[in-house]
Amino acid sequence: MRFLFVGAVFVTLGACVGPTVDVTPVGPVPPGLSPRDPQAVKHFELRPENGVEVYDIEAYGDAKPKLFAAIRQKAANLGCDGLMFSAPAATASLDNAAATGQLNEHHQKPGSHIEAVCIVLQAAAATSGN
Repeated sequence: MRFLFVGAVFVTLGACVGPTVDVTPVGPVPPGLSPRDPQAVKHFELRPENGVEVYDIEAYGDAKPKLFAAIRQKAANLGCDGLMFSAPAATASLDNAAATGQLNEHHQKPGSHIEAVCIVLQAAAATSGN
């Protein structure tokens, strides 16, 4: 009985952790990148001409606004100048609530999935290293 209680506590705590953010390098990381303010991370519709794709960032397991904030925070920590989402921001997420197969709202799992690409501007990377 004690093991069931302990297991239930860990499952409950695990469900409240928040978004999960995965980062995958996609190209060479320019030298001299440093963390920045999350508000300084721009949103690019298209990759700028002097932009280099450095990381794929994927967030899932929470509500959309929290996922966007988690991606922006991770991008800022990595030194990204901006983010380019895989699809327009309105359609960049897959809502898991409808995919649970349950009959009522009490069995729906909140969560979404959002992907973005970290963009570093070459001119910014070259000047920050000096």
